[in-house]
Amino acid sequence: MDPRAPVAEKRGGLIWLKRAVAIAVLALTVAVAFFAARRLTTRRPEPPSPMWVVKAPAAARLVPASSGVVVFSKSAEGVTAVRFPGREGLALSAADGMIGAGDGVVAVADRATGAIKYYLVDGAGATPSGATPVGTVKIPGVAVAAGDRKGLVAAVVSEGPAPGATAGSPAGAATGPAPAGAAFKLKRVDFRGRLAWEKEFSGIPLAARAWPGGLAVITVLQVKDYPSTTMIAVKDNVAVECKAIPGFARSVEVHLQAGLIISIAGPSVYAHELDGRLVWSVEPGAVPADIAVCEGGVLVACQKENRGGFGGLFVRDSVTMYDRQGARVWRTEVPPGVSRVRAWKEGVLVGGSSGVTALGASGSTQWELKLPSPVKAMEVSNDEFTLYVLTEAGELGAYRLKP
Repeated sequence: MDPRAPVAEKRGGLIWLKRAVAIAVLALTVAVAFFAARRLTTRRPEPPSPMWVVKAPAAARLVPASSGVVVFSKSAEGVTAVRFPGREGLALSAADGMIGAGDGVVAVADRATGAIKYYLVDGAGATPSGATPVGTVKIPGVAVAAGDRKGLVAAVVSEGPAPGATAGSPAGAATGPAPAGAAFKLKRVDFRGRLAWEKEFSGIPLAARAWPGGLAVITVLQVKDYPSTTMIAVKDNVAVECKAIPGFARSVEVHLQAGLIISIAGPSVYAHELDGRLVWSVEPGAVPADIAVCEGGVLVACQKENRGGFGGLFVRDSVTMYDRQGARVWRTEVPPGVSRVRAWKEGVLVGGSSGVTALGASGSTQWELKLPSPVKAMEVSNDEFTLYVLTEAGELGAYRLKP
């Protein structure tokens, strides 16, 4: 046996070991370079920068329009101001209260005289100055109303001011208790005040809103054996009362493509068809804070429950998407303090304590817009190019979503 053989074998083993180490180092280098390049190419988009920021009351209500946003606010003296930020000279004010908005029309009522003024804020025929109403109708006792391109759907409770209603309340919401056995008349009038029809319902009307296509929904509180909420859908001059849901409906949206009325009451989210039938309901597992509709279904923003012990450790603020049949599609945790959710053509926008978070169509985080104060209200313009955010510090900013 050659005495040099073991030495040669040892040297050969070292050579193969060095080659293996070199290959491993090369593979690791390639992997690091690959993931670094991938990270650079998949870097999150930058959040939008503000086009302008103005002062606005934190309690103001935002109404989106094609060319911007309309801001409604009420002073300590009870004067309701209507502003068009970013459009100089467009403003109006009166001792009125906004009682309805939707489908490019805003209705403002003087509760002392019963006069309701219409303002077009969208599209062809919109008032150039915003200061002159396109029509005025006198309906004493109106509580809430929703305007569209043809006229107004008004809930009338008496020949005087609505019970519990306060001038300037958002969407005409009643603030006092609803008396048992309360009733009201629902009236459909055109811009000249001509009555098309009227129908009587029980309960106290709380809010009204209109959507494109002549659809209006009136939220009604029922106080009988226990508090409950009904929604009245008005479509093609037909008023249908939806099946009652327990508690008070805090938010109501309509999915026009699916023909569904979506609402939040207590810990649940409900879906009614326009014929009044309750088709599904879900409990997201946390407190629903806001809802929005998107092409594929419904978005629900939930806040972490204020639980004691260890139960609250496993619940986070989140946004969940449900399809049109109420089945969960995805769920994403979001920064704490979620208060608003809105859909737009590239995904979902979520407002919370730290600002606005943009989610993609599958729920993945796209960008985060940090703000110095929690989001109080948030709307996307009807052309979906601009995001308007009102903070609790009283700053209203406009952010361009797409150039």
